[in-house]
Amino acid sequence: MSLILVDSYSETYDGICFYWNSDGCGTAHSFVGKAGNIVNCKFYLKKIGNPTGNMIAKLYAHSGTFGVSSIPTGVVLATSDAIDISILPTSFNLIIFNFTGVEQYTLVADTYYCIAIEPVAGASLDDSNIVYVGSDIVNLLHSGNASDINVVPPYLPYPNAEVIFYVYAEETRYPFVTLSVEKRIKSLTVQKLQTGLGIEKRLTDLDIQKK
Repeated sequence: MSLILVDSYSETYDGICFYWNSDGCGTAHSFVGKAGNIVNCKFYLKKIGNPTGNMIAKLYAHSGTFGVSSIPTGVVLATSDAIDISILPTSFNLIIFNFTGVEQYTLVADTYYCIAIEPVAGASLDDSNIVYVGSDIVNLLHSGNASDINVVPPYLPYPNAEVIFYVYAEETRYPFVTLSVEKRIKSLTVQKLQTGLGIEKRLTDLDIQKK
């Protein structure tokens, strides 16, 4: 198995569009899934002042028209481990949110999702203690769109904004199937009949393995 980048929007295009100054906030972006178990995501964040409490990432089911009115449905598919808001840097950096154990939800290829970050209830944010979420309102190069909670739910779509994000998953593949000796003998016999190739020696070797 290998770690794959499912979808992203680069910090090359960073700016400021979204910020949290109350404990009812959240910011999300829609993306297209690839087959794999979600492992982590990254958002481009910084703090001003001394906000405190925890924040988490959530994988949501998708609602709306992708890239126009995408928003999280409210159905949470996976929740990351919590991060202490107080450790956020004072200049923008990519912050990793890990999905562990049963929270490593299996993404379906070519399916729409929303990835979000939200403060946990009890976080302390106000007009002097703020979390900024790196975003872009100029280039708009992603096929999805941003959404945001403005003080209280639900999420509202922002079709002219992109959130800087990365989603990674552990790639899933079909399991490797090992044929029994009997089936391998049968397969080689069919090959011999169809092609006339001299494979008697391979058949003899498999007969020995079988015994």
